[in-house]
Amino acid sequence: MAGETSTQPPPASALPEWKYDVFVSFRGEDARKSFMSHLFRAFERAEISCYHDVDWDQRGRIVGPMLLEAIRGSRIAFVLFTTHYSNSRWCLDELVEIMNCDGQVYRDHGHMVVPIFFDVEPTDVRRQKGEFGRGLESSAAEQGEAKAAAWRAALDEAGNRSGWHLQNDTNGYKSTFNLLQLVYIHML
Repeated sequence: MAGETSTQPPPASALPEWKYDVFVSFRGEDARKSFMSHLFRAFERAEISCYHDVDWDQRGRIVGPMLLEAIRGSRIAFVLFTTHYSNSRWCLDELVEIMNCDGQVYRDHGHMVVPIFFDVEPTDVRRQKGEFGRGLESSAAEQGEAKAAAWRAALDEAGNRSGWHLQNDTNGYKSTFNLLQLVYIHML
């Protein structure tokens, strides 16, 4: 009838299919051998499916499409912001995709984005200030204004979300345990 809105769900092809429980966006140089190695090990022990950018079955595939597929197929996205996260155009592009996936259809089917501020102030991410902001400006100088604007918008949105603020000297075990609890609760 005219004027009525449809309450039918989107077609099945439009709904996300979760291949992974978790995707973590992080700058490898900053955290791969510290916090992330502990977190990945904890996910593995807890049998939480987490995309790992060094998965052996993914070797040889083109990295860009592989990462986009992993982002779109992950129920929870953790974004590990570090002081130098914004120096990586790759990380910034991941963040834009993560925030784009956080639309209503995804949220209605269990998608969640959780920022983790690791040795960087949330306000520096949100306002793109300090060393974090300088890294963004350096990355943006090499790109067009449209891409830089998309990065800024994604950083602002992610920086305004409730998340974890961890200092580098924070008890890694406790932080990892809290993240595992969040994943389990969200998956129920």
